[in-house]
Amino acid sequence: MGVTQDRANSKLSLAENVYRELFKMIGSPEYKIGEIIPSGNDLAKQFNVSRPTVNKAIQQLKVEGFLEGRPGAGTVILSKPLTSKKDLVFGLIFPMSGMEGFFTPLAQQIIASSESHGFKVIWGGQFAENTLDAVNGVESMADFYIDQQVSGIFLSPRKHVKNSKEVTEALLNKLSAANIPVVLVDDDYVEFPGCSTYDLVTIDNFRAGYRLATHFLDQGVERIDFITKRNSGSAVFLRLHGIQCAMLDRGIIPSPAWIHEIDESMKNVGQMLKAKGAENIICHNDMEAVKLLQKLLEELFKVPKDFRLAGFDGSQLSAQVSPRLTTIEQPCVILAEYAIELMKERIKRPASLPRRIFSDFNLLERESSKYSV
Repeated sequence: MGVTQDRANSKLSLAENVYRELFKMIGSPEYKIGEIIPSGNDLAKQFNVSRPTVNKAIQQLKVEGFLEGRPGAGTVILSKPLTSKKDLVFGLIFPMSGMEGFFTPLAQQIIASSESHGFKVIWGGQFAENTLDAVNGVESMADFYIDQQVSGIFLSPRKHVKNSKEVTEALLNKLSAANIPVVLVDDDYVEFPGCSTYDLVTIDNFRAGYRLATHFLDQGVERIDFITKRNSGSAVFLRLHGIQCAMLDRGIIPSPAWIHEIDESMKNVGQMLKAKGAENIICHNDMEAVKLLQKLLEELFKVPKDFRLAGFDGSQLSAQVSPRLTTIEQPCVILAEYAIELMKERIKRPASLPRRIFSDFNLLERESSKYSV
């Protein structure tokens, strides 16, 4: 057995394909709980991939509680997928671009809560949300979860492309036809002020934008610029409007010229921003803020002397850069608990009205936004 051709062509990574083959293997009647699976080297030969690729797939199955490494014995099967039709098994569909920041700790928290809440989590892979391959990747993940008869899916909608709404609707229709409930996480797929008919768990993004802008305004600034990407979604729209509302409440009329779409290929970004009068900058998430910070430092600008920066999400990376990044921290533990409770309630009462939960957040004030040093 190797990685089958249809899976290899699914636009997923090799590790994701190997994960699916291993998931299928340990769920087959050939393997029992407590049995040792083949070694990493044997699996690498079997799937015609590298050992690190196999290790990545095995590690994911360990995190999900299906496998366990035992010194001197090897990797054994702790539990089997879908051991009973009564088992609750949930899947995740999260964007690859967010896994470095917000979605990795959120996914880890959902998995960590699985035992106490009586469910299992399986992983169908990630999608690159702003590429053509994203459509195929999302379709493949949906097919995988439908094949596994999962009880529900936690979904973060695709963004940063014009057809994101249509792609997400097609995915949701496919899952709905298979009677698989969905809880949206982080953002709705319908542009504000509209809203979808799905359960949603997120932070209060408008208030978060307002709070972060107030942090700058309290230091006496009279202008805040915003860095975003095209087609960023409702959450980013609400963050921007929170920022603009905070300025209006201080008697500052925001200008459209203070909103910038920065492309990763752009050169001399710092010089461009400085020429436009930008100094106090909020980015739509931490990843964009860190990328901007790196560009500014490469151009020999000093942060926070020449520019003051902040982001959203509270990612680990925001505390690892220098200077450390001021950010809005999303409470992953609380969001995961809300998402799980919504999912379990949706399974019990499929026809109930959709609910939208807006969690609180934390402002982490750090060096990147200090007006005087």
